[in-house]
This record gives sequence, structure tokens and C-alpha cells, in this order.
Amino acid sequence: MSSQELAAAFASDDPESRRRAVEFLREPGSDLDLAARYLLGALGDGDWRVRKQAVDVVRSLAPAKELLTGLIKTFEPGDNVGLRNAAVEALGAFGEPAVEALAQKVGSLDADGKKLAAEALARTLLPSALVVLRPLLLVRDPNVRAAALDAVAALGASGSAASEAFEILSGFLKRPDEAAFVRLSALDGINRLGSLLPWSVIDSLLSDPVLERSAFSAAGRCSHPEAWPALLAAFERARGGGVSAVLSALVEYSRAFAQNQLLLRAHPASPALVARLLELAAAQNEDLASRKAALIVAGALGLQQIAPIAAEALSDARLLADADESLSLLGAKAVPALLERAAHADPDTRAACIEIVTGLADQSAAPLAVATIRKWMESGTAVVVRAGLGAITIWGDESCFATVSAWLGNEEAASAAETALAALAQRYPVAARALARRARAEGAEAHAAAVIQTALQAPLRDSVADDVAYLSLLLSNPAKAVRRAALSGLGNAGSEIGAHAAAFALTDEEPEVRH
Repeated sequence: MSSQELAAAFASDDPESRRRAVEFLREPGSDLDLAARYLLGALGDGDWRVRKQAVDVVRSLAPAKELLTGLIKTFEPGDNVGLRNAAVEALGAFGEPAVEALAQKVGSLDADGKKLAAEALARTLLPSALVVLRPLLLVRDPNVRAAALDAVAALGASGSAASEAFEILSGFLKRPDEAAFVRLSALDGINRLGSLLPWSVIDSLLSDPVLERSAFSAAGRCSHPEAWPALLAAFERARGGGVSAVLSALVEYSRAFAQNQLLLRAHPASPALVARLLELAAAQNEDLASRKAALIVAGALGLQQIAPIAAEALSDARLLADADESLSLLGAKAVPALLERAAHADPDTRAACIEIVTGLADQSAAPLAVATIRKWMESGTAVVVRAGLGAITIWGDESCFATVSAWLGNEEAASAAETALAALAQRYPVAARALARRARAEGAEAHAAAVIQTALQAPLRDSVADDVAYLSLLLSNPAKAVRRAALSGLGNAGSEIGAHAAAFALTDEEPEVRH
């Protein structure tokens, strides 16, 4: 593109022509003085697409001195807001040269220029920018101080100067005579860093209406035990946007102390707090964030009333993860509600509920869960049967031997049934040995006997030889699963007298038996 064509393109009323002209300046070999003049004009273009393209091209040409000088000059008094904001965005790519140039210029700028300089320094993400920012923290104009604190936080959050940034930000919180919104910038900056403040500091900020919401976030990260009841009390009185702010803090705190239920449940929730949490969790509106948070906080508090709400929420893909987290926090208290939910659900949902119940149950909840699940297994639905066998593997009692054995002959459930039966045998070896000893080689319990033989140490009968003799008979069973289990039992017996029978099985017609 010739110089005449370039000038015509930039003078065009068509924004797309101007945008293409800006892109042309990226080409290698372009006259940097000419490019700087056109690009600085394009940064202040009335069309946002042209400005965006200009920022991108300027950043690609960094750290060209011709451009840097012009960018810094835009911070001088002017009324083109788009130009100044675009210059701030572009300067971040100039790195150390931008920091050095701003260090020389910032002292002569007015308050607006100083604010823009602070924003530009933040975008460099360089620790050296903190040196230039420190004098801005002493400027009389509180807007400049707030902008400088925001920049300090940005540099700290990038990892380049986290400890120094925290020192600066926390220092401003200790100034009671400082403007409230400046202290707010400091507190927001600390939250951005994810740094921890002492509880005594946070507690003093919770009574300040300007700082309160940001103080909630700080309290959510605080490890002090008094932070939890203070946040709960704040939730009861919160209104408007404060509700979501304190809920977010409660969620963060509850996740940090999820393994310390004594701490989370040491302060009984008031009826008003319980009612508000349940109302939010069950609300059929678009405030998903509050619903999710209420589910989790109610679970952390151990509120059994949240269980049916969370169980129902499992069917909503938007709430699934949070409902599951709520139930996990609630633990065994959630089992009855999950069983009730599963009772009226389709097979896949019922199976999913069984798996959750299996993970949440304890010794007190297991009998109800297992009894209910065994009834559901009678339906014969494969996905429910497999999930039920998984539950019995963990929580089944002596009465479950017959239930599990009945599914050994089902090809879809046999593997899960063998796992469950082996687990039962190890928990209840006396009952398992009795079953194995009474099982006839040609009877229905033969498969169960072979599985038990793999789970318990030989001999199950009077001697290892008796075990081997019985298992050898099973190698002629018509069911390949029985023959395979019998071979595993022979291996577990660990006697050379079973070698002849195992060798005979090498001619079996089924590959998995031969293997």
C-alpha cells in the first residue's frame, strides 16, 4: 500500500478501511515514525474495532521507542477517553522500557494522568513497577491512591511481588483516617491476592458498611473458629447483594474445614437461618449461584432438611455438582432422603442414588440402605443390580449371602456378584465357610462355594485335599463361570495336588477358562 493509499484509507469514513490500514502497519519494514503517527491516531478512533486493531498492532511493534513516546504523551490532559484507555492497554507489552518511561513522566502528570499511569504499570506485571507506584500511594488525591493500590494488587496477583504487595495493601487497612473507598481498594486487593488477614483485623472491618462485603470474602479464607459464627450471623441480617457475598464466604470457609464437622456444627443454626437457607436452596428462579451456595452451606451445617432438596437437585445438571457436595457434607443423614428419591426414580437415577448412598452410609444407616436396596434388586434391572451389589460389597451383612449368590449366574451381574461375595466372605468367614461346606458340586451353591474358596484361606473343609477334590469336581460344571472360579480356588489353595486338575482345564473349550 502506497503512502497516498494509506492516507486515503485512514481518512475514509468506512471503519473497515481504517481497520485494514491499521493492520498494514504491522508489515515488516514499515516506517516507524509514520506508523507511530497513524497508530496513535487509530488508538483514538471513534470505532472500537479500529481501536482494538490498533492496540494489537502497537503491542506487536513493542518496544519501539517512537511508539512508546507517543503512548506516554497521551496521559497528558486530554478529552479522548478511548485514546487514553487504548494507550493503557497497549503499554503493558512494552515491559521494562514502559516502566522506565513512566517513572520519568509520572511526577509531571495531573491526577487523571497518574491514575492512567498506575493502570499501565499494572499491565506490565513487572516487580520494578512497584517502585514507580509507591510515590503514587502518597498523592493527596484519594482516587490516585486507590488506582495505585489496584495496580499493586494486580502486580502481586501475577506472582511477581506478592509479599511486597500484601505489605503495602495491609498497611492501608491500618489507617482509620484513610478514605473508606481507598481502604476498600486495599481490602479488595488483598482478596485478589488470596492472602490471609488476622481475625482481629477482619472482625473490625465487618462493622463498616463500605468494607463489609469485601470483609466477608476475607473471613471466608480466615482459619479462625470465630469467623464461621460471625459469617452465619451476617447471613441472617444480609440483604440484597450482601446475601450472595456472605454466602460465597460461607462456602469457601465450609470447604476449607469440610473435614472438621465439629467446628462447622459447633454453633446451632437458628430457625431463621435454617428457613432462609432452605428457601434459597429450593427457590425455582434463575439465581443459581445462591441456590448452589445455600445447598453447600446447609450441608456443612448438617441440616437434615436439606437432604430431600439436594436429592431432588441431582436431576438438574446445573446443580448436580453442588447437590452432590451438599449430600457429601451431610453424610449419613442424607441416606433416608436419597432412598426416598430413588424409590420413585428411573433405573439409571436409582442406580446413581445407590452409589451415592454407598459412599455416605455409616454403620447406623447401612441396615436401612441395604434392606431397601435388596428389594430394588428384585426388579432385575441390570444397572440397579450392579449398583446394589456394589453397596452390598461395602455394607452387606450375613443375610446378604443368598441375595448375592442368586446373581452369580447372571452374565451381566456375575463379576459384581463375585466381588460382593468375596467381600462378604472376608467379613463373615464363619458363615461363608458354612455355605461352602454344605454346597454340592452339582448344586446351585457351587459357584458361591468356588468364589468363597478364592477369598478365604484353605482349608475350608477338613483338609486342603478335600478342598482340591471338591474344586476338581467343579471343573466339569457346565457353566464356564463356575469352572473359572474353581480354577481360582485351586490356585488359592496353593497345593501341588491341584496341578493335575488345572492341567486338565487347559483343554477347556472356553478361552477364559484356558487362560
